[in-house]
Amino acid sequence: MSGLEQLRSRYPWPAERPDVVDDWMGWFRATNERALTAAMPPKTRVIVELGSLLGLSSRFLAEVVPEVTVICIDHWKGSAEHQGREGWDDRLRELYPRFLRNLWPWRNRVVPMRSTTLDGMRELYELGIEPDLIYIDASHDELNVFLDVSTALELFPKAELVGDDWLRSGVRIGVAQASACCKFLNVPETNMWHLPVEGRRQ
Repeated sequence: MSGLEQLRSRYPWPAERPDVVDDWMGWFRATNERALTAAMPPKTRVIVELGSLLGLSSRFLAEVVPEVTVICIDHWKGSAEHQGREGWDDRLRELYPRFLRNLWPWRNRVVPMRSTTLDGMRELYELGIEPDLIYIDASHDELNVFLDVSTALELFPKAELVGDDWLRSGVRIGVAQASACCKFLNVPETNMWHLPVEGRRQ
């Protein structure tokens, strides 16, 4: 059994589409789409997404590349910035089933990996799964961004790393600290950043 097959068996989809409200709330925009498309290597087959929320970016990744497998790593508990936000109580209780409902049409190519980002990446590494691209859009605080980026660089040196929320100071500092060995690119006219494989010091 391949690593991907083992992963699918560990994180199966339910037998039926969850009966929850339709909810596509999110902040994934056309600039995100352009930056991700530009960063994708030829013949991309495996994409890892750190932070999926309700699946706007997951849907885009599944749609834009034929036959790609998108591994969505998220604990689906929300983050500190979501707690106490008006109108979010019901959403937080149902984040995971709402994600599953939204991504149901792509369930053959999306793996909902309910885990922390660090544990999830280590599990993929142990299974021998090598992503072509990692999209980082999970925590926005400096330490967690640093850990997400540095762990991805350590475990998956051949993966393109792209992330969101460059305008947040915690993201900028965390990425800069983790990427001292890399050629860094902020994607012009977007809120995205990119650490390309080409230009990394081994």
